[in-house]
Amino acid sequence: MKNRLLPIFFLGTIGLCLNSTYATTNTMQSMTDSEMSATTGQALMSLSYISPTDAANLEKNRSGGDQAIGFYKLGMEAELELNLNIKKLQLGCGGRNGIGCDIDLDNVSLSGNPAMVGNAATDAASDQNRANRVGSSAKLTNPFIEFAIKNPGQASLRQMVGFRVSSEKAQGLLTIGTENSNIPNGINALSGYIPVRSDSSGKIKGIIETAPSYFDASDPYNRISGKLNAPLGTVAQFHLDQGGFWIPGFKNVGFEIPGFTIKGNRMPTVLSLNPIVKLPDLVMGRDFNNNNCSGACNDYGMTSNFPVKPTYNLNSNTISDGNGTILSYANNGWTQVGVQGGVLTPDQPNTDQGIQHSLRAKVDSCSGIGCLFAGDSYYVNMYTRVRNVTANVTVKQPLGLIHSLPLNSGASLSLQSQNILWPGQPLDDITEPGWWLSIKDGVDLGTIVPTAPVNLCEGTTAVSQQCVHPQIAKQVRDFLAANPPSTSDLGGLISGNSALGIKVGSAGASGGIGLSSLGLTVNGLTLGNQYFTPNCYGSLKFC
Repeated sequence: MKNRLLPIFFLGTIGLCLNSTYATTNTMQSMTDSEMSATTGQALMSLSYISPTDAANLEKNRSGGDQAIGFYKLGMEAELELNLNIKKLQLGCGGRNGIGCDIDLDNVSLSGNPAMVGNAATDAASDQNRANRVGSSAKLTNPFIEFAIKNPGQASLRQMVGFRVSSEKAQGLLTIGTENSNIPNGINALSGYIPVRSDSSGKIKGIIETAPSYFDASDPYNRISGKLNAPLGTVAQFHLDQGGFWIPGFKNVGFEIPGFTIKGNRMPTVLSLNPIVKLPDLVMGRDFNNNNCSGACNDYGMTSNFPVKPTYNLNSNTISDGNGTILSYANNGWTQVGVQGGVLTPDQPNTDQGIQHSLRAKVDSCSGIGCLFAGDSYYVNMYTRVRNVTANVTVKQPLGLIHSLPLNSGASLSLQSQNILWPGQPLDDITEPGWWLSIKDGVDLGTIVPTAPVNLCEGTTAVSQQCVHPQIAKQVRDFLAANPPSTSDLGGLISGNSALGIKVGSAGASGGIGLSSLGLTVNGLTLGNQYFTPNCYGSLKFC
């Protein structure tokens, strides 16, 4: 369906006018002046004009605006109810903007916005929800057509440079596509202005889950190396070579970021969301000489009894600020300090299966007097805590994964030959040449809840943007270079005793290894709040 919305609007308007004209057979009656003065009413149609010099002319007042444009508006003082399906909506294909379309949408439905009955993921297409949506209508309050005329006062130079079909307010539900899945569908191309937020706060709020990931110390991209200082000028160069350790996953990880605006001409079909994911500190390695916990911990907390592929529930939507957040063992469960006292409950029973409790460091070379006795190839154990595990996640979100847009705002569809700021629009909604869809006050998407956990190592470790593990390894290497660990137990070092535990980093709340922010790119998230009900009866996804 191409460029047919304006004719539909005109036909609807003419139909209403005809119905109004022929609804009565009474002839006109003359009225006295007193009768006329006592009579009130409202016209069905209204016409207004904003001149190029008018103070209300936003285009004139904006920086770089055209000083010669006036606006003529033909409005209908009424409420128009619509329930419609459009199989294919393409506008502005080819032309001045080149190959492609300004707007290219598949399976568009506009209806009322009835509350969904049941679970969105499983019951969206139920008979009850279908009937509710089909029986509802979107409401357009005071629809109008507006023309942008250049040099309106000069007949020889007068030129129409734009028109738009709009309404003072649109209420309902606009859905695009056939299903909410991990396959983009619906939005193929879009030009326009759509502010997006979770609610009236203007922010994007979400709750995500991170998947547990295994840090493989034998992976060359995760290699951690450094030097160890000992008495008598002994310096041992080492690298970690033990199997690795699990970085736990966490549920109910809340995030909050500023809302954003989808704005531009033929925008890329991929948008960027940038939530910040903060996780509790990681206590790693065992101090076998610690009598307080029979060598099953270190100075920073417990390191044993981690379940295989551990996932913990934060029991809070508030994320720690990273100050002193640790995992500590108490009453056979893990508790987290610094997240409003929230309890971390493992999804699986505590077991030791498959978990390497120690961080074994292989000494590659040795210098100093102590090396005469120890040689240059033996093992020691290290322990530490990694603080501030914070990932700035860039979610490359295809527009085709956004399907449900609740409307409660002014909405318009316009065509213009130049940049124009239409009357009554936000000051940053400067339409660009071609077709342009504008939703004035934006849409509330609700809380962003992905249907699958965010994988901290989504791709190969050879590409650090796809995996935080090499980034952790680099920051630890840099820390060890600036803060080499040391031991006074020369005998234990010389003997290569595996019970020798060497602390990395200082003690206390600021001890261990503090990380700077990590970066992670995730390619698309299926959102739990983008399930929608088809606007038709039966079992079809679109009709």
